[in-house]
Amino acid sequence: MKIYITDLAAYNAGTLVGKWIELPMDKEELEKEIEGILRDGERAVNDPEDSHEEIFISDWECDIDGLINEYSDPYKLNELAERLDELDEEQLGAVKVLVEDGEDVENAIEIAADEDYRFYDFSLSLQPIEEALAMELADDGVIEVPEKLESYINWKKLGRDIMLEGRYLVDDRKVYEILQ
Repeated sequence: MKIYITDLAAYNAGTLVGKWIELPMDKEELEKEIEGILRDGERAVNDPEDSHEEIFISDWECDIDGLINEYSDPYKLNELAERLDELDEEQLGAVKVLVEDGEDVENAIEIAADEDYRFYDFSLSLQPIEEALAMELADDGVIEVPEKLESYINWKKLGRDIMLEGRYLVDDRKVYEILQ
């Protein structure tokens, strides 16, 4: 996660003064970086009337859509980045799909950290996701399908119905079944 922190007073005076910050970082280091941005803004504008106390985030890079906006608190983002750093790739994927589905980021991190989901990776499968999911659930014994009926089942439609009944979130042929 990277954010571009900008001095608001300098921006309002017509000068863009800021710096890219990669999170997470030590809280004291983040404070020093922000203080440095504000000092640089004061020097760039050089107007004793301007108060350089406020910042905003004018740009960001983050894999989780909707996590950051210009009004986000950099200290809060730093705490979130620390928590996200503790998660593995699969758990980060769960957070991503949950947040993009409208879940609060704090809840999404808890769900991922507690592994309150099932994960299915169909990135190597050529079948439609719905079909692959239904067949996987049958193989795992989650749904019971008598062997003599397997050839009569429309696995794609069954998988679609299963996905509609539960909370299944899809990201790039990876399926997360949220158990909460």
